[in-house]
Amino acid sequence: EAKKILATEYNIGVGCVKSRDFSGAMMWMQKVLKADPDNAHAKKKVGQLRKILEGGSRAEAGGKD
Repeated sequence: EAKKILATEYNIGVGCVKSRDFSGAMMWMQKVLKADPDNAHAKKKVGQLRKILEGGSRAEAGGKD
């Protein structure tokens, strides 16, 4: 059950990225990491989102994991 919730939260974050809501995406990814600190996909996405939110390339977080 907990894994399903984390997967849903991660997918909501990915949906935010696709709609260019990068701060919303960051919130969802951080929520995933709070529950599962070793989640490699969320860690990667947070790194990409930090670059975007700091003014980096917008395309970086859109890739598939």
